[in-house]
Amino acid sequence: MRLIDIYNQIARKLDYDPETDRRRKDVEELVNTIYHELFAERLWTFAQREVEITANADVTATDGITSNSPIVQTVAAFFLSWMAGQIIDIAGVEYEIAVVNSTTEAVLTETYAGTAGTGVTFTVMHRYVDLPTDCTKLLHVKDYENDLYYYEYSRYETDVLVLSPDDTGQAEAWFPAEPVAVQAPPVPPTATASGGAATVTAGSYEFAYSFKYQGRRGPLSTSVAVTVATGNQVAVTCPSTVANSGYLKTLWGRFGSWAAFRLIQDDIDEAASPATITAPVETDWLRAERAPEHDGYHERMRLYYRQSTDTVLTLRYQYRPPRLIEDEDAPRLPPSYHDYLVQRVLQELYHQGDDLPSSKLAEQRADAMLARMRARFLTPETRVWVKGQVDTDRYRKFRTRYFVHA
Repeated sequence: MRLIDIYNQIARKLDYDPETDRRRKDVEELVNTIYHELFAERLWTFAQREVEITANADVTATDGITSNSPIVQTVAAFFLSWMAGQIIDIAGVEYEIAVVNSTTEAVLTETYAGTAGTGVTFTVMHRYVDLPTDCTKLLHVKDYENDLYYYEYSRYETDVLVLSPDDTGQAEAWFPAEPVAVQAPPVPPTATASGGAATVTAGSYEFAYSFKYQGRRGPLSTSVAVTVATGNQVAVTCPSTVANSGYLKTLWGRFGSWAAFRLIQDDIDEAASPATITAPVETDWLRAERAPEHDGYHERMRLYYRQSTDTVLTLRYQYRPPRLIEDEDAPRLPPSYHDYLVQRVLQELYHQGDDLPSSKLAEQRADAMLARMRARFLTPETRVWVKGQVDTDRYRKFRTRYFVHA
């Protein structure tokens, strides 16, 4: 069942479809709210994903160049894309990397406070591991190559055990790190259409942009609309950010009947130079990335010990599905249970209309489907128990695990 099918079925049941955009948007918002609440409610087997990520070992360069600016450089190739957002030790002082401009240049989040010089030692530490942006709960961390299962420590346990971020070795556990947030741009872009020999499809377009900081994307700015005639090209200008701020920009657009914004151009530099569109944006729209829905909030974890070699980790996590935006979008749950969304929406709408008997009937139908889903699709949740008073130096040896149904 697609979003349009869900909406039409709700309209038929209510025998009320004023065909107003506001009414339909309200119903779609309610569908998505119930949809996301369902995914977050329990550890459903259909609401889990596995992904591989690499935790990199420390990397050191001895040919570093510093100046009284946020820019740091090396003579030989050194900087890699994963280093954005990580810690760099420069002559014994730690800084964060905002962006990697090239293999020999990076920008710090603050001005280098030491003495400018050459031949400086740089050490980049992959201290923080970003979780997938659709992750709502990290369930398991595994290292298949070394046949290891990583235990989870709470922040309290890391304090009690005094786990130093400088300890390196074979990682054996993970714990949550401070999340980071990337803000939305406060100023919208500008868009103008002009003549030329372009092949942009004529029609109405909307454009917005987002910040990309430390390799992490934020939410979209306010959008601007522009009408394009046959043969026109479009120039979209994202306002400039401060030089060496590390804030890159990503341009998103939607065209015609598109409901979701899709990627147009990534990694636009800090200047206000326009991105010129001369070809159809819908050529590869099916595979184009949709705009982020996570409001710029990024969760992270840390490993203990910090990995001494490059380590490929497999994460299993509970995920938040993408919003149902386009008419053709279908819920990512078993098709036989799509009607659950219809019944829950009807329950709420009947209640708003003071039709309490119909609301109760829809609630009973939804509850019956939810009970069947619980019997079929729930997965055990791993929990940790610690028994009695144990010496903190030996604490990890006494950790046991058991499984309970959520």
